[in-house]
Amino acid sequence: VAQMTASDGDSALDFTDVFTSDYKRYVITGTDCRPSTDQKNLIFQYRDAAGLNTSTYHSAFFSADTNGGTGSGHADDQTVGLVLNNIGTNGTESGNFIAYLDPITSNTPKFMHYRSYGQMQDATARTIFGGVAYNDATVMTGIKWYWSSGNWESGTIKIYGVND
Repeated sequence: VAQMTASDGDSALDFTDVFTSDYKRYVITGTDCRPSTDQKNLIFQYRDAAGLNTSTYHSAFFSADTNGGTGSGHADDQTVGLVLNNIGTNGTESGNFIAYLDPITSNTPKFMHYRSYGQMQDATARTIFGGVAYNDATVMTGIKWYWSSGNWESGTIKIYGVND
C-alpha cells in the first residue's frame, strides 16, 4: 500500500490517507530503524480526517534482553504509542518491527499488536511483545512514525493491506 525510507535528518515518516476501506486490516513493518542520536524510542500517532490523534493511547508490553533482563509494564492515557525502546546509533544498533492493526473500523478501541527486535545503545539486544489500544471510534486514515527526540538516521517502513 505504501512505503517510506528515511533520509538522514528526516523528522518523521508520516503516512497520510493510506488506511482505506480497500483492506480489512494492515500489517506494518519497520527495518533498520535508527535514530540520529542514541537511546531513543520509536513512537507513533494515528491520523484521522482532522489530523494527528494525541491522546488516549493505552499500552502493555513484555521485553526480554540478551543480558538476561526482562521487563513488563503498561501505560494509560498516553499521547503516543511505542514499538522500539532505547535504540542506539553505533555499528549494528538499530531496530526492526512488525505490527498488525485494524484502523478503519468504527469500533472502540483500535488495537495494534507488535513484535520488535532492536539493539540498544549499550549493544544489548531487546525483544518486545506488546499492544497499543486507541480508545476512539474515529476511523483512522494514516500513521506518523518518529523518534522520542531527534531525527531519523535510517529506516524503512512498509504498510501492507490484508483482506483475510
